[in-house]
Amino acid sequence: MGIGCREVADFSYIFQKKEKKQLKNYDFCHNSSLLSLFSINFAANIERMERLLNLYEHWAGEQPANIAKMEGAGSNREYYRITAIDGSTVVGVVGTSRDENHAFIYLSNHFTSRKLPVPKVIAVSDDQMCYLQTDLGSTSLFDAIAGGRNAGGRYTLSEKELLVRTIRELPNIQIRGARGLDFANCYPQAEFDTN
Repeated sequence: MGIGCREVADFSYIFQKKEKKQLKNYDFCHNSSLLSLFSINFAANIERMERLLNLYEHWAGEQPANIAKMEGAGSNREYYRITAIDGSTVVGVVGTSRDENHAFIYLSNHFTSRKLPVPKVIAVSDDQMCYLQTDLGSTSLFDAIAGGRNAGGRYTLSEKELLVRTIRELPNIQIRGARGLDFANCYPQAEFDTN
């Protein structure tokens, strides 16, 4: 069950009492929609947000100006766009599975070292349950080519260029990305093509 803007004010009060942090200026009411920041276990969500904020403050050296929850993307991880006072952004991630987070962090670091176009992990909590990564923007490839998909496969020139650039990158990810990769770090298993 999600919570609305009024309940966020209550959360801010509780959080301020507990950690003496000022969250009232953060924009938890992104797009005036109901947020599911804190679903079933309120106390656990407060603790996860505290860890994420502490990680950000340790990395940035200051409190963020704004935090907005982002839509999820196929896992139980929660994503937050964190905006600094100067307007720069990073993505804060709170996970529920250390193994899944470890795999993402490992793969991101490996692919970054291979010069592949992936988000770079820039800070990780000691328990690997929270991390910060570079912000690649708000538009996914899926959304960027929605017009052509909705037009029955009649893509615009710019949509076709995006698809071509993406498809050209796939062999690099498969070949360069596999070089030196320790597949034991993959999640949920190292291989999918076994009997």
